[in-house]
Amino acid sequence: MRTNKTQKNIRNILIFICIACLLFAGFFVVLKPVVTAQAQTNLLSEMSDNDCIEFIIENEIDIPAGYINKPNFGGFVKSIIQAVEIQPDYTFGFNSTALNQFAENIKGSVNDYYGS
Repeated sequence: MRTNKTQKNIRNILIFICIACLLFAGFFVVLKPVVTAQAQTNLLSEMSDNDCIEFIIENEIDIPAGYINKPNFGGFVKSIIQAVEIQPDYTFGFNSTALNQFAENIKGSVNDYYGS
């Protein structure tokens, strides 16, 4: 036969376990939307070369004359995107003012995409 004090202790332990479980479950409910939002952000650099070109077109970035038809233009755009993903304030040093401006415009769009 249990004493009144033992029954109270068991009841208090059960209440504590229930509260701890509720807090633990609530912690995951709060964290789930944050993790899901981060997982939904796709890396632009994972797009194909053609999709990278589409990205700059959709963002109304002016392409320097003659570059759209150059071989590996999509790869060039993708390399700019990758550089900005790694270092959002990347400084470009092309030997052309037009290319530097082009890269800076891409940098702005990539940073806007990621909210940085």
